[in-house]
Amino acid sequence: MRGDETDEPDHRTLLHSLARRALAVRTFVRPSDAPAPLGEDAQLLEMDLHRAGRQELGVSDEAAPEHRAALRRVLRCWCAARPHIGYVQGINCIAAALLVMCRQLLKALAEALQALGCAAHSN
Repeated sequence: MRGDETDEPDHRTLLHSLARRALAVRTFVRPSDAPAPLGEDAQLLEMDLHRAGRQELGVSDEAAPEHRAALRRVLRCWCAARPHIGYVQGINCIAAALLVMCRQLLKALAEALQALGCAAHSN
């Protein structure tokens, strides 16, 4: 190993590798392409939208409809991408937490870009 090399992976290369792998196995489903789940999956998904712990995650009453709509899209994509598994109770809580975390990360990124003078990229 040369002195200027480190043991840490090149994050850009790692992200590209993960993206190529994910695309190769076709795990991505666009929300517009995701068919609505059928039967029991559809009933459970709709019931669980209201039981995803949004208040515990800090989602306000005003933001609840938008949060539920986003959660519905994520869960429908899950069902479309994994039809052999379908909807599983409890995944709503995991997806809800990930949605909140992603929104917080995007907000922090936008604030950091704005602080760095990259306001055009903070949308």
